[in-house]
Amino acid sequence: MSEVEAKGIPSAVGDLIAEADAALVEEAEETAAETVFLSPGRRIELFRLFDEVRLRTFLAYPDPRSNFEAITMEAFTRAFLDLPADASDETAYERIMDEAAQLASDDRAYFANRRGFHAIYVPSLVDLFGFNAGEEFHSWLTEVDRMSIPERAVYHLRDMYSMKNTEASQVLGCSEGWTSKLYTRAEIHLTSAGVPVEELKECFFNVEIKRR
Repeated sequence: MSEVEAKGIPSAVGDLIAEADAALVEEAEETAAETVFLSPGRRIELFRLFDEVRLRTFLAYPDPRSNFEAITMEAFTRAFLDLPADASDETAYERIMDEAAQLASDDRAYFANRRGFHAIYVPSLVDLFGFNAGEEFHSWLTEVDRMSIPERAVYHLRDMYSMKNTEASQVLGCSEGWTSKLYTRAEIHLTSAGVPVEELKECFFNVEIKRR
C-alpha cells in the first residue's frame, strides 16, 4: 500500500502530488540543481488544505449544479504545481482558494446563461464536511450519506440549499408530489436514526473552520 493510500488520501489528489514531485525533479535536472521533494509533513498539510478549500468554496458559492470536488481539483492543478516547495501554508491556501473561487464564479455564470435541465452534484457529506466535524455532527452526516441517491438529492436541495419543494422539483425535472414523497422518506430515515433534522439543517452553513 502506498503512502497516499495508507493515509486515506483520495488517489486523484495523490496524483497531483506525484505530478508536483515529478515537476520538481525535471526542473532540478534542467538547472543542474539539487533535487527537492515535498516532505511527508508538507504533503499531509496540502491534503488538509484541499478539504478546506473545497468546503469554503461550497459555502461561498452554493449551487447544486457545481461539482466542488472537480473545481477544487482544477484549482490545485492550476495553482499547486506552480507553488515553490517552501511556500507557506497561508500562501498555498490563498493561491488555491483564489483559483477555486474564480472557477466557482465562472461555473455560476455558465449555468445562469443556460436553459433546460442540468445534472446536480450530490456529494458525500462526510467527505465535504467531515474533516471539520465533531463526532456527533459526523454521525448525522453519515446517516444522510446512507440514504438512496434520489432521497439524498432531494434532501440536499431542500435542506442544504434551502429550496422549496417547487424549486427542488424543477431542478430535478420531476413532479412536486415525487420530490415531496422523497423528502418525507429522507426525514423519516434521519429521525428514525436519531438525527435532529432541524438542528442538522442549521449546521450546514454555520460551519466554523479553524485555520491551521
